[in-house]
Amino acid sequence: RFYGVDSLGAGPTNVTLYTPDGTVWVAKGKDGRWYEVDRDMHGLGVVPILMHLNERESGAFEGESELVDIIGLTDSVARSLTNLQFAQEAHGIPRKYMTGVAQGDFVGADGKPIPQFEAYFDAIHMVTDPQGKVGQLAAADLKNFETSMNVYGRQAAVSYGFPARYFGITTSNPPAEGAIRADENDLVNYVGDKNDAEGMVLGWAGALAYRFATGREIEGNRVRVDYFDPGTPTFSQRADALTKMRSVGGISREGMWDELGWSEARKAKERQYLEAEALDPLMQQILKDAAGGNAQPVAGA
Repeated sequence: RFYGVDSLGAGPTNVTLYTPDGTVWVAKGKDGRWYEVDRDMHGLGVVPILMHLNERESGAFEGESELVDIIGLTDSVARSLTNLQFAQEAHGIPRKYMTGVAQGDFVGADGKPIPQFEAYFDAIHMVTDPQGKVGQLAAADLKNFETSMNVYGRQAAVSYGFPARYFGITTSNPPAEGAIRADENDLVNYVGDKNDAEGMVLGWAGALAYRFATGREIEGNRVRVDYFDPGTPTFSQRADALTKMRSVGGISREGMWDELGWSEARKAKERQYLEAEALDPLMQQILKDAAGGNAQPVAGA
């Protein structure tokens, strides 16, 4: 791996050599020669490098940037914003015009000519020539720039499956949670595919890190990355689905907590709460009554 530049922008200044048995770091000295900086003889037997290609096509070991489909649109947006700024300066404010006046009509109290810029922005103009006239030209309507930006935003949304509201294109009524989930369907599927591909490489990296730390090799793809639903969370919908799965034995209590995204600390606290409830006879009776059981006397209640 060649990387780094010096103060003059020349490079590379550093090299990392990866071999199956060790990694060597080399840097270029001021005399232009290369010097070994460090060496790690790990003895893995494999080169500690993992390849991940974004948007890889079948039969090719090449990837492409995630922004390829939108580069042309961003260039168009940049031009539109530049034109908008120029239009604001040149045509975005009303323009004044005067007829039948001369430069000598614009003098201050001291008898000196008023600068042209100051005279233009004066609120009151008095013209001595009866034929003189002062008028105003209407400012240009810049709404066409807003329309073009909305078009670009919608086009970008189509390219990546983004909801149009991600680009600030909203309606007066906020969408309901069901509409939000439906609006994000394409994006959620896209992100899910990305998570599968990147999660596999991250699993390999985890296995490699484990081997570095312990010296033991993990067979196969036993290290995996778990992702939660990338869609906008709808707690009531998820909780209802998990409750139904739990009722038929399709998921464990701990699995429900994992699906809800609880941290280990949160789950440990909940276990303490459940243990305290189990030891409380009054709480046991309340839970039994709530479940439709027959009420029984509780000792000590």
